[in-house]
Amino acid sequence: MSNSYRLVRFAAVAVLSLASLPALSQHATDAAAPPHGNPAELTFAVVEGTTIPAAQYNAALTEQIRQKFYHGKPPEAEVDKVRRDVGQRLINEILFEHEAKKLGIAPDSEKVDAEIAKYEARYSDSPVWKERRETVLPALRAKLERDSLRDRIEAHVKNLPEPDEAEVRAYYDKHPDKFTEPEQVHLAMILLKVDPSSPTSVWQLAEDEARKIIDRIAKGESFEDLAALHSGDPSADQGGDLGYIHRGMVPEALHLELDSLKDGDISNPIRLLEGFAVFKLLDRKPSVHHSFERVQERATGLLARERSEEAWTNYLENLSKNYRVEINTQAFPVFADVTG
Repeated sequence: MSNSYRLVRFAAVAVLSLASLPALSQHATDAAAPPHGNPAELTFAVVEGTTIPAAQYNAALTEQIRQKFYHGKPPEAEVDKVRRDVGQRLINEILFEHEAKKLGIAPDSEKVDAEIAKYEARYSDSPVWKERRETVLPALRAKLERDSLRDRIEAHVKNLPEPDEAEVRAYYDKHPDKFTEPEQVHLAMILLKVDPSSPTSVWQLAEDEARKIIDRIAKGESFEDLAALHSGDPSADQGGDLGYIHRGMVPEALHLELDSLKDGDISNPIRLLEGFAVFKLLDRKPSVHHSFERVQERATGLLARERSEEAWTNYLENLSKNYRVEINTQAFPVFADVTG
């Protein structure tokens, strides 16, 4: 995609042209518009006295569907979620401006100017940019300022006091799995590669060969030497040594074998996607639940992050309840249960 084409497409979105929208997803736009009337003359929502035209909503929806689903026809449930997300985003953009005034927050003008400078530099040689620059720049600046407001409000909402030690310890006690290092196994492998599309007879030959290798090891031949000779895995150069692997990283078929294997034991042949494998257990490190003192800093960070994310989620969920938000649910029934 050429830079000129990207710029034209950006310009169309940035200025929210009310001209005929690309019919990329008839599935999406049909549900948004009522059976009769011109969608461009409809209102999607009125937020604190500010109108969001239906055409603006449809343009944003079409663009979002293009980005999320490419050329496929998405399931109805997924489209409904995108419809609601796009509508809520447009509503929140207006509400953020009201919230910013309440909180005394302004856009980061230096950051906005820097972003615009990047566009200027990127498209300086583009005839399309030169032609559309005066039209695109105001819309671009407005978008960047809205994004900046949102970022600054999010930072404000997430700026919570650091949890104290008692709170962190309670979190540590409640989530032992977050502070437990899983069991590790030191494995070596001999892989007899088989093309996944091979017939059953070929897979059977590979399994038979794996059993012969196991017999040779039982009679005293070196696992490492046989791995170097027969394994199709890159680890063959290291005698099949795979190093330490977390228990959850081993192939599913190996889980049943691992519990019964002791150091030095050889597994039965195990079928993998790539062929049949024979494993040797070299060592086992049991799981370790780390002490509070060792992980206190990490636990503090995890709890603080979870609290800040929860605060932001709750803020967004309740934002429209503090303002007058009227959505045209007759034309946009997917918002029927949304109140503001």
